[in-house]
Amino acid sequence: MVAPARYEEGVSATWPKFMQVASVLRAQIDQGQLRGRLPTERELCAHFSVSRVTLRRALSTLAENGQLRASWGRGWYVAREPLSEPPNALLSFSELAEGRGLVPSAKVLNLETRPASLDEADTLCVAPGSRLLVLERLRFMDSVPVVLQRSHFALARIDGLAEALGSVDLTQLSLYRFLEERWGLVAARADYVVEARAASDAEAELLDVAPGSPLLQATQITFDQDGNVFERHWSSYPGDRYRFEASLLRPAHGNVTGRAASSARPASGPTRGGVGHDGSLL
Repeated sequence: MVAPARYEEGVSATWPKFMQVASVLRAQIDQGQLRGRLPTERELCAHFSVSRVTLRRALSTLAENGQLRASWGRGWYVAREPLSEPPNALLSFSELAEGRGLVPSAKVLNLETRPASLDEADTLCVAPGSRLLVLERLRFMDSVPVVLQRSHFALARIDGLAEALGSVDLTQLSLYRFLEERWGLVAARADYVVEARAASDAEAELLDVAPGSPLLQATQITFDQDGNVFERHWSSYPGDRYRFEASLLRPAHGNVTGRAASSARPASGPTRGGVGHDGSLL
């Protein structure tokens, strides 16, 4: 968070106060000097020497223009332009963020090993009861929470993964990059399903949204370069930070089983006509 500039930086004193405040904040946002969460309304009122009514009018003006977003009970955040990637590209979360000049990070919510259930084993093509690694993280772009992620890995397919993850910094790690560098395992393709649901109280707290807010949940089965399943993955995005795109192909005459080639991409802030990403965003 960067402290906003004051009026004297190119702002006309003849403008209404709310326009002066909005102009200063807009310039700071456009220059990339103001990002993430803004100072509190009380701090901003003191900084600009304005009333809360005037400040909220300025903030609402920027929100209407798509430059700010209000987070329920949390304050105001800078809303970035939606991210854009080529359709059908399987990219990691870190690759997507870094490609746009954003800083990826994570908070580890859970890391454990346990036996795989019958359904989990069937999905990952291993024996029931085989050791399963579970990793849950809250992912951020420029300190803004973007997605909740949960991954399952069959340890029989990636020898030493549990020990390796226990000795690295999972708040900064790109898991796909780590798998490729350490084991030569490449995430080559994925089957991807997206559905809408409401945020639970716990999810809302983590993602900075109101309970019951719409989430888009993506379920992914990831295959390596040899066509073997190595991961089952879930990503839960706030509805205003994610957009799913699909390229639809007309099936041949009489063929009703045609499938869509699709891509999905996250945004680091509320979308304004943007695009998304595709893969598990690890």
